[in-house]
Amino acid sequence: MLDPCYCVLVESSGEKDKEDVRTNWLDIKEDLVNLLNYRLSTSDYPWYNENYLEYLSMIQRFSPETSDSINFLPQGILGEVFFLNACRQNGIRCEPCFGGDDVDGMDFKLTDSIGDKYVDVTINLSNRGVHRKINRNTFPTIFLPWTYRNANSVHPRITYAHQYMRSGSFDGREFLERAVDINYEILCCIKRELFGDEKVKSKKICGKNYSDFSGSDIPYVYEMEEVLYMIRANM
Repeated sequence: MLDPCYCVLVESSGEKDKEDVRTNWLDIKEDLVNLLNYRLSTSDYPWYNENYLEYLSMIQRFSPETSDSINFLPQGILGEVFFLNACRQNGIRCEPCFGGDDVDGMDFKLTDSIGDKYVDVTINLSNRGVHRKINRNTFPTIFLPWTYRNANSVHPRITYAHQYMRSGSFDGREFLERAVDINYEILCCIKRELFGDEKVKSKKICGKNYSDFSGSDIPYVYEMEEVLYMIRANM
């Protein structure tokens, strides 16, 4: 499991850097391998299993020398691992769905006293990605903040995985708070599209402009509201 403890990042170099990177990678690798093996053991789809076996082989062969090497791995599955860890850090009951369920758009099952909620999670915040994921008859999608908060125009883009490789720490509460804020913004735009008198002209979310929030429906809105309430109430 990823280390939730806060660590002060100190600039250093040489063999100690490489040793820290490899140690931090082993934390991530363990969670990735566990998730991939679980999905593989619960899927009867040959094409799905073939893709996940390729991911697993890539991860088993991966041997990073620098912290930014993590960016060469598939980022979507990394986002899932960080979401799962963030939930567990905050005491939110979150379990991976079967591989067969993943094919149908269910990545995780969230559980509390209200019941179970099945969700898709994604780091894809492109215009096309958002529009595709919020369509009616789909499971609620949680869009994740994959760029670490401290990245800006002065410093290069740093993913949460890259940051963990550098520091060995992950603030799951901050990660979920950002995710909830992003998704409430998207949900607000969907509701304006559904119930407003005119289309949403443009909305900036995570530094990108979005204008098309069509294709959703009222049941999706209600499901998404319950999912976001469940996460926030249990943090």
